[in-house]
Amino acid sequence: MEETICKDGTVRYRIGGHSKGGNLAVYGAMMCSEGAKEQIDAIYMNDSPGLCPAMIDEEKCQDIQGRIIKIVPEFSIIGMLFEGNDTVNGTEQKVAMNSGLIVKSSADGILQHDAFSWQIEGNHFATAQQLAEKAWIYNGIFDRWIESADFEERELFVRNFFDALEAGGARTTSELAKSDAGGFEAILFAMVSSEKSSKKVVGKLFYSFWEERKAINYPKLVTVQDGSSS
Repeated sequence: MEETICKDGTVRYRIGGHSKGGNLAVYGAMMCSEGAKEQIDAIYMNDSPGLCPAMIDEEKCQDIQGRIIKIVPEFSIIGMLFEGNDTVNGTEQKVAMNSGLIVKSSADGILQHDAFSWQIEGNHFATAQQLAEKAWIYNGIFDRWIESADFEERELFVRNFFDALEAGGARTTSELAKSDAGGFEAILFAMVSSEKSSKKVVGKLFYSFWEERKAINYPKLVTVQDGSSS
């Protein structure tokens, strides 16, 4: 990124990416020189995970934090990894950095990660006020798991998550929609059949599922999934 940015200071930049691309955009901007950073107007993270705390240079990140814009769908799992609470659409909730936007999607579940499913109204996104109830549950599970996982375990999980997608015949969320993978839960179970070291990581994750299960409001979840009101 440093090499790409015009050095004469006459060009302004808006950078970003989807999923891991947004993550890389933030890291690249963070590592730029002061002069290059001054030319960056905005950094877009489109359903992108946050940076692992071990990867963040707090001083360098502070320089760009106010220009990071996080955009996630209502059912966001990948984009909520390594994130805290913030104000989105006027409501405090789990999302990244300074500025965030929750958008509506024409897809279901984890397939909402596909940015082509995000809905627009005129020249802007159709927005939602908060994450879907089921997404909150999964995010709580991952938060609990991340607290107990070291850096190597987190790296292993990400690698095997996408391996599990491919095992079900899908390399992208679009392909997942056409496969028999059965959604997010099936992906996690597919990971159980992976290598021994991976089983240990997934075992911790399923323990988090079990612990988080105690806090789930099942009647409310069923109501939300059915689309009925209480």
